Amino acid sequence: MQLLLVTYISRSGSTLFLNQLSKFENFCVCPEADVLVKEFLYYPLKIFEALALRKRLANIIANDPKLRAWNISEKEADLISLKRTGLEIFIAFLQVYRNRVNPKASTIAFKAVELANCYSSFENHAENDYSIKHLAILRDPRGIFNSQSKTKKPFKNKYFNTNPLITAYLFNHMLRSLSTYERDYPNPVLILRFEDFIEDPTETIQSVCKKLGISLGNTSDNDSKSLYVRLPVEQKKIHENVIKPAIGTKVDEWKTDLSKRAINLISHEVANTVRLYYPDIVKPKIDLITRLMLYYYKARIFFSIDKY
Repeated sequence: MQLLLVTYISRSGSTLFLNQLSKFENFCVCPEADVLVKEFLYYPLKIFEALALRKRLANIIANDPKLRAWNISEKEADLISLKRTGLEIFIAFLQVYRNRVNPKASTIAFKAVELANCYSSFENHAENDYSIKHLAILRDPRGIFNSQSKTKKPFKNKYFNTNPLITAYLFNHMLRSLSTYERDYPNPVLILRFEDFIEDPTETIQSVCKKLGISLGNTSDNDSKSLYVRLPVEQKKIHENVIKPAIGTKVDEWKTDLSKRAINLISHEVANTVRLYYPDIVKPKIDLITRLMLYYYKARIFFSIDKY
């Protein structure tokens, strides 16, 4: 069994990419469930007492809006509750989902923004009966912010982010996490640029899987295995482009949608870290008004008006 763990920044095209993967018979792509990372991967060696775990599982399965889309049955929850450590419980969730949705799949894919903070959970404590592959999806941070500032979060009815510095800080944090991981652990993270995927989706998927040593298999005619089909209604609303052909998707709308100052603010903050992947982003000279905006957005973060 192989696990493909995908990290990204929200609005980077991860759902579009994974929906394409879910069409292949060797893949079972799980819907998002951030709660699994926060509850179990942050504490991979924590021992969960059986009764307390069963109650906790019942609570998050019933109340987390994303995890509800997994349709975990009481019988499956009972199987999961037999596990003891956080890492074992996380893996058990993925396995019961795969066994129900696509039992013939040889690879389970799971995505979460927070996975970039959990690499050590796998490298230090992984078991030998499955292999782990890591993928990080990058997108031009100006394109990320453009999408974040126009898209409302499912279940919360508020925009993902309207502070350009938050996008820049998240981008820098992700690249630093990847750099630290590559320095400390032997299992490399494959980095995929969203823009490259859009240019040639088929070739990119084949190339990614070849580099990761993952077999794609044939495409499946069973739409019920598609990631999009199994998303909650609230998430489908913000992922309508997922069911359209990936090739030809616009990736540079930010050039006309964003103000010059927003573009300069992001470029100013990420230029020193991003040049390997987006060499066209250079540190601009900023005028007085843009500098005042810089201080304004920093103040909103400092006083927790804008949170990330």
